[in-house]
Amino acid sequence: MAELRDANPTLPPAEPAMQAFRKTPGDRMFDLAVYGGLGYIANAVFSIALERYAVHLPGTKIHQFGQWSERQFAGMMKLIMKDPQEIDYWAKKNNQIFFLGSGGWALLVPMKWLEDHKLPIIRQLDDMLGTTPQTSKRCAHRSLPMRTAPNKACSAC
Repeated sequence: MAELRDANPTLPPAEPAMQAFRKTPGDRMFDLAVYGGLGYIANAVFSIALERYAVHLPGTKIHQFGQWSERQFAGMMKLIMKDPQEIDYWAKKNNQIFFLGSGGWALLVPMKWLEDHKLPIIRQLDDMLGTTPQTSKRCAHRSLPMRTAPNKACSAC
């Protein structure tokens, strides 16, 4: 890359990787709220609540579904195990694991929406905190919507 920079003087000078991208406070706040809060804490709480609701609370539709799935797991276990007590034990454990893993699937939709709207949310957070990053004049068009950006590729960026 150094030879290309020497051969083409229009390329900008090389910057260290740490200076090329710095996370703003809004970016850090978004990561903490979305990945730490929703992706980890809410996922754990929702998964445990779903498992408790489906396995331990009789009389609800999700409990009926839990009993049905337990019977399905028991039917599969009969193919590989002979002891009925062992089959019942592993059918219940597989059912619990199934419902514990379902919380993450339920949170995919809000996580996807937040990922799709990450940049506007980060900009709003930075504006609220007063930490909007300064952009250089040569790269200011990057923050503009695509329809107002220049048609030619920026050789300076």
